[in-house]
Amino acid sequence: MTQTDRQRIDELEIKAAFLDQLISDLNDELIRHGKRIVDLELQLQHLINHINSVQDKSPDIDEKPPHY
Repeated sequence: MTQTDRQRIDELEIKAAFLDQLISDLNDELIRHGKRIVDLELQLQHLINHINSVQDKSPDIDEKPPHY
């Protein structure tokens, strides 16, 4: 094996190691984003439920008061 071949192999190994690390980092970030999305969806559902319960308790705006 010539020096050029050895250099090319070394460069490819370095690039492969870098790409492995990059894939691992991106996977970790994707997992974090997925967890954050689940948390946000849960918060949104709680807000929707709260709004619906408040709307159920409030009188209709179109309703005339009892003294009319």
